[in-house]
Amino acid sequence: MSVRFRGIPIAQYQVPVSRPGHSKEKTERLTVVQLEPKDLPIIEHLSRQVEERGLVQHPDKDDHKTFVHNWIIKWMLEDLKTILKMVERCALPLPTVMYMAVVNKQPVGIAMAHMPKITQDNKLVYSYRAKPEETELDWLSSWPLADQRKVKGVGQILLSHVYESCRALKQKSLFIRAANPENSDCIGFYKAMGAKKRGGLQYFDQKTGPRHLSLLLQDYPYEPSSGIIQPMSVSMDLAKQMARQVFDKYQQRKMVQRSFKPEYFVTLPKTKRKT
Repeated sequence: MSVRFRGIPIAQYQVPVSRPGHSKEKTERLTVVQLEPKDLPIIEHLSRQVEERGLVQHPDKDDHKTFVHNWIIKWMLEDLKTILKMVERCALPLPTVMYMAVVNKQPVGIAMAHMPKITQDNKLVYSYRAKPEETELDWLSSWPLADQRKVKGVGQILLSHVYESCRALKQKSLFIRAANPENSDCIGFYKAMGAKKRGGLQYFDQKTGPRHLSLLLQDYPYEPSSGIIQPMSVSMDLAKQMARQVFDKYQQRKMVQRSFKPEYFVTLPKTKRKT
């Protein structure tokens, strides 16, 4: 099934792609796209796909990891749909950014940053810490191609584009609520991209915001331990260096095209129609 795609291509990269359990890699072209309200059908289709079959199957057959990964993607897509609808109604204050990574006309990752948040005293901020000149990475997730081939560099490239958007907004730091700190890959990834830990572990409650770990862990969709977060942040001085390294590593080629041509489609697996 093909879905019309009208996003704005920003840059292209050369990335390694490999099959699970195989060391042989093939180089493919990855395109980073800035999402627009016109792309809502793609996000809705992806969301249905996650519900029906999931986008991720962990190679070690770990059902819990597979469930958590797909659940996080589903939660991210719901937020993305809400934001795109708000943008369409002109009800969203700038500067939320939404990026999608595409390989072989298949989405393989999404990053969202600078989503508006309302404090208890009704102030609009872009970070749960409400710190001046600081914004926040709200979502970053990647997944394999439909045949479960792994695409390397997706997270690095998407996060580097978030860094660039932060610098354009004159922000001094980016706050990261790194979920699932028991997953060392997550924390290790952000540290490798220049982030530093800020304080101890916290439990993030969607209604009240960050809470200390000593408080009761409740009201989370899966294991309570997965509700623990590791607050991190990265300075824009360091972020600039990290982004440049990533862009050079994956041979960035910037694009000036305003949108994909009308005949451009993104290929997505079929989903069941609701009757």
